[in-house]
Amino acid sequence: MKDRIPPHDRFLAKLFPTARAKVLSLAESVHYSAGETIYRAGEASLHFYLVREGQVAVEVALSSKARETLMTIGPGGVFGWPALAEAGTTAASARAVDEVEVLRIEGRALRDLCAKDLQLGRELYRAVSNALSVRLDAAGGPATPVTAPARSAERQSRRK
Repeated sequence: MKDRIPPHDRFLAKLFPTARAKVLSLAESVHYSAGETIYRAGEASLHFYLVREGQVAVEVALSSKARETLMTIGPGGVFGWPALAEAGTTAASARAVDEVEVLRIEGRALRDLCAKDLQLGRELYRAVSNALSVRLDAAGGPATPVTAPARSAERQSRRK
């Protein structure tokens, strides 16, 4: 996987170049069509995802026909983070809102890499913690699309 970082990709930018290259070496580019399910709640949590293009809705089912969008993740955002802890099950579903390109990384391979390279593991988990913090901040606010760069800028403006 080529070490390209779009200007809006704050997640990968938080990693040092050597760590970033190692993470990207595990990634595969995957495209999803608008409306396509990426994974369903209750399935095994096997992959970690970085959104390159498009929007991904993270949803929970309210009934067999109704669902609620918890958040929308855009370019530079990440999802599927439970795959980094251990292969468990997903609590929510992920669906492509529009045409989506993600970098998909197998969770076990990434966990193994972190176990072998502790510095990379610290960097990666710090970046994931930051992304989760942004999401928790967003959960207390209005239901609007959340992207890591947008919320980060908002948090900085609140500090001033």
